[in-house]
Amino acid sequence: MTAETTDAPPACPHCGGAPIPIVYGLPGSDLFEEAERGKVVLGGCVVWEGNPRWHCSACGHGFGGTAQDDRKWG
Repeated sequence: MTAETTDAPPACPHCGGAPIPIVYGLPGSDLFEEAERGKVVLGGCVVWEGNPRWHCSACGHGFGGTAQDDRKWG
């Protein structure tokens, strides 16, 4: 098990809300189902350096991709 899977996700730096992971790439049916249940956010097929890793379920803030963690997404 890696540190990434054992560490709790960080709280949203904007509001302190609970984050959910943003998944990039071409999703399969399992990821579509997870997104419909609110377990992940689909980030699209194009992956850029600095894309946010987390989406706040409370305020919609995207964070965790670069030093610009206070960037607003959506």
